[in-house]
Amino acid sequence: MDYFESLSEGCKFEIISKTTPVDAVRSIILSKVFKFVAESDEIWRRFLPHDYQEIIDRSKFPLVCNTKKELFFRLCDSPILLYGGKLSFFLDKHSGKMCFIIAPRELIILDSDDAFSWQWGAHRDSMFISFHFLCLIYNFIDLQIRFPLRGFIQQSSFLSFLFSLH
Repeated sequence: MDYFESLSEGCKFEIISKTTPVDAVRSIILSKVFKFVAESDEIWRRFLPHDYQEIIDRSKFPLVCNTKKELFFRLCDSPILLYGGKLSFFLDKHSGKMCFIIAPRELIILDSDDAFSWQWGAHRDSMFISFHFLCLIYNFIDLQIRFPLRGFIQQSSFLSFLFSLH
């Protein structure tokens, strides 16, 4: 007996919408009753950023998907280029959070604008043609971005990853 059958459609939508995208997919395995809800555009619209259409419209290449679920997973698996290829946008598959990769030439490293602090380099494993190579170790690095992002990431927190390529 499937105990979820007795729930109203509205209740099922509420349950699935409060989960993560991965859990929404898993719910189909839990109960076939959730299949309709977990496949619906309404659920997947909730997992997409509220301004997803504006972001897609800024894309360098058109993005066409038949369903919101397909769009969600396309944005997870295939980042889109914005601002003429200077910014890459994708979604985290587990949380649905927005992720950005910024081309190194679009970053300004404040208070270290001399040749002794950093220089440009290349590395065979880098997705970009060049990147900043820090020559000195800092307690903190103050970065600025050369183009405005306030159009769709207001009140966001950011995390920066630094990699050692030795």
